[in-house]
Amino acid sequence: MANYSVGVEALKRFNGGTSNYEDNKFAKFSSGTEYTVKVLGEADVMSARTYSHFNNPRITTFTAKEPSSVHKDSDGNFVYDNPTPWDIVSQAMYDKSKENRDEFAQKGYAVSAKTRYAFGFYDLDAEDFIIIDLTANQAKEVYEEISKHGEKLGQRIFKLSKTGKGTNTKVSLDVVFPGDETDKQKEAFENAPDEFPTTKFEGLYFEKSTEEMKKDLVAMGYKLEDFGIEPPKEDDNKDLAEDELPF
Repeated sequence: MANYSVGVEALKRFNGGTSNYEDNKFAKFSSGTEYTVKVLGEADVMSARTYSHFNNPRITTFTAKEPSSVHKDSDGNFVYDNPTPWDIVSQAMYDKSKENRDEFAQKGYAVSAKTRYAFGFYDLDAEDFIIIDLTANQAKEVYEEISKHGEKLGQRIFKLSKTGKGTNTKVSLDVVFPGDETDKQKEAFENAPDEFPTTKFEGLYFEKSTEEMKKDLVAMGYKLEDFGIEPPKEDDNKDLAEDELPF
């Protein structure tokens, strides 16, 4: 299963269904942030299957270099093909949650893969493209607002904002009424590009190898052998003897 889906493919989750990108990054979007934007298209979005661990701030959101494939069996259970180490631990915790739901369900969720969405907009103040990182629930709210406007989308100016903290965080996309925009914003809106460049979505999420994912689990206190996972290999950066140096 690919980690990413761009445009229409990304939106199927709501509807049921090579370039230089080193400078691509997410725009700051902490609580209290507001952007006045133009939505260039309904499908300016990328979905990504990510991992993170909120109780360990050193482990920032990432994707797997060797992603697993997930499907549902005839009983409605999720089945992983080529599971990552995190998938294996997560599933094992969920299996244990049948005996002790609260404790193990939380542990399973903490290391489970979660879909995040990167939405592209045109910032009318900076007169530049921006990409915002959203959770699945936040993305659903934003997409529903975008889809309401349909063919009139190109005639609307929006205010994108985030308020609250933790579970009370709310992301809103609201129409700016005519006359409430500044002259600069109005001019930027009229001169905005016709399309959002999909190359802006490349390289946004950090990718980790299977070995790196194993090391994270070990750092969290998991004994990988208990889950049938081979421990991570030791680093090969040990000091070489003088006669082993290549010069």
